[in-house]
Amino acid sequence: MKTRLFIGGILLVAFCIIPFPTLTLALNEGMSKTEGIIMGIDLKKNTVIVNEKMFLWDKSSLFYNERESRIDIDRFKPKSYVFIVGEKGEKYIVVKKMYLLPKYLDKKERRLYPFMQ
Repeated sequence: MKTRLFIGGILLVAFCIIPFPTLTLALNEGMSKTEGIIMGIDLKKNTVIVNEKMFLWDKSSLFYNERESRIDIDRFKPKSYVFIVGEKGEKYIVVKKMYLLPKYLDKKERRLYPFMQ
């Protein structure tokens, strides 16, 4: 009798815990995070190319420096390092937040920037 209750309790806990990680994965399904160097930027077309991917920004896109202070899009130049959080669209990835980085960041340095977690 005690073994059946114990096994039942384990199954109940397992069925309660398993759905939560799958829900968080489903929430991030349409999001894209990229770090790289700007290969090209067109201020008139609102596009930027990073790691051979085309990104598009709109009025809701936000631009930050490495200290998470708001900056203007004019600060982004070719050969600058950036971190982009975007939402996948049909043809392009729409930029939600774009961060201007001081240099390439290895894995040890990424912990210093909370937005990259």
